[in-house]
Amino acid sequence: MPAKRPYSAPPKVTRGRRTTAEKDSRRWRLSIKEATETKDGYSWTTYIVQGWQEGSRWQRKRFKSRAEAEAFKSSKEIELIPTDDVQRVIITGLSQARVNEAGMAYALLDAQPMLTGTDGLTVTPSLLTAVQEYLDRLKAAHVVQRVSMLDALQACVTDKMARNKLRERSSVQLKSSVKLFTAWLTRLPRFTAESLDPQWSPAVCDITAADLLAYLQSMRGKEGRPAVGKTWDNTRGDVGGFFQWCMGREGRVPIPGCSRRWILQNPAHDVPTSNGDDGEHAPSVLSADAAAEFMAMLERDFPAMVPLYAIALFAGIRPSRDGELFKLAKHPGLATPCKEAAGRPLIDLERGTIKITPAMAKTRKARIITIRPNLNTWLTRYGVNLLPVGWATFNVAIRKAFKLEHDVLRHSYISYLVPIIGKALTAAQAGNSETIIDKHYLNLPSEAEAAAFWQIMPGGKA
Repeated sequence: MPAKRPYSAPPKVTRGRRTTAEKDSRRWRLSIKEATETKDGYSWTTYIVQGWQEGSRWQRKRFKSRAEAEAFKSSKEIELIPTDDVQRVIITGLSQARVNEAGMAYALLDAQPMLTGTDGLTVTPSLLTAVQEYLDRLKAAHVVQRVSMLDALQACVTDKMARNKLRERSSVQLKSSVKLFTAWLTRLPRFTAESLDPQWSPAVCDITAADLLAYLQSMRGKEGRPAVGKTWDNTRGDVGGFFQWCMGREGRVPIPGCSRRWILQNPAHDVPTSNGDDGEHAPSVLSADAAAEFMAMLERDFPAMVPLYAIALFAGIRPSRDGELFKLAKHPGLATPCKEAAGRPLIDLERGTIKITPAMAKTRKARIITIRPNLNTWLTRYGVNLLPVGWATFNVAIRKAFKLEHDVLRHSYISYLVPIIGKALTAAQAGNSETIIDKHYLNLPSEAEAAAFWQIMPGGKA
């Protein structure tokens, strides 16, 4: 038989009286008293929950463990809360932060004025309805549609051409840049299985900034060297513009009425531009002697092509096959009065001007080019028929014979004009900007070299 413990009086527990406010609000202050009870020489600990009334009698209840007492106390406190109280004690799995957020959400709904639906009935704001509508809008704004790179490219070019946002030449460049990038993507290990299908291409939304950066770093020139800065920037610009269109934007501006979401973030935004090696950006320019030699070769071997190349060299009009020069050459008002030139010919030797219309200009802005004295002499002697019979064959032969680089004649015009009339007027004549000249035309010739260039005349005479 276990030894009996000596009896000791239980400690006095002070529950504390209810305040006047608690009494007025009919709130009870429950407490748990730990007590030692004895019987027949045995003693044990019990836990007493006390502090509320039923009718006119105070109540208390005993429990063997404190856990049972705590559970009863919590339950009883909820039970005893007056039903007309604004505040409620609710057992919930939500954190306190989420409970607070729900309370604020309901406060916003309660603050809204009563709304009337199209059927004339009053619309009662609902937190659940508000959350569902928010989720629907969130999905529309952030959930992307999976479209393959090649399908997206075709849609992009078609749309831009229809909206007159892309020229034919630029569309060729855009398709080339994106297709080369897509072909590189299909060789990545993560696309190995899918790329067995030759018609397959990755989804636009699967492409990352790391992919584009790795591709740009992998590009090589003809001699196996890393791509120059200009090639890097042009490719980044083409691919970045394509991804921007896939986001429903034209540049930084949303396309009106477009909800396209084929990718959430443009990978090109996190890819840096080239390292700024400006030496790589400086355009090729003919020396004054080389320019004179070139014009002498035309007079000797291709006299019918002199007017076309004289304007390309001494007026700097963009010479691409679908560019300004060939649009000018094909215009019916080239040498006859037309409405675009206010009843004068586009090439007006009398006034000494060449009019480039908005439809011809790359920038879609009209401009007037001053015919300098040596160009006037060339056109007076050889005429203004810019596309003689067989011009396409002659054009290939000329470029092959003299190894002309793309746009070298226009670059030469700009470079030799800046020392004569300055950057601002040169930019206006050439249809670009002073920023472009400052950025790219770094090796400007001296005034003496410029003077020699502008004195190149037919027959090699100054």
